[in-house]
Amino acid sequence: MVAEYDTGFSEKNLRRIIQFVEVFPEERIVVTLLRQLSWSHFLVLVPLKDPLQREFYAEKCRIERWSVRTLRKQIDSMKP
Repeated sequence: MVAEYDTGFSEKNLRRIIQFVEVFPEERIVVTLLRQLSWSHFLVLVPLKDPLQREFYAEKCRIERWSVRTLRKQIDSMKP
């Protein structure tokens, strides 16, 4: 598959894209977030199980312009 579609479409990346679509199904929200967050931000947000938690951190990233490092740090600081 990688040889046919290039390395950007490895099985791992395709799985991440599918997860992204499942977690962020609303196009208008995605369009808004894509203007302000990087793919790396989304890779940190997608594994969060709680949709409210995911929305909270996405909004904080958007409003406060958190880097991916800051996002990870904030999420890790809230873990029990």
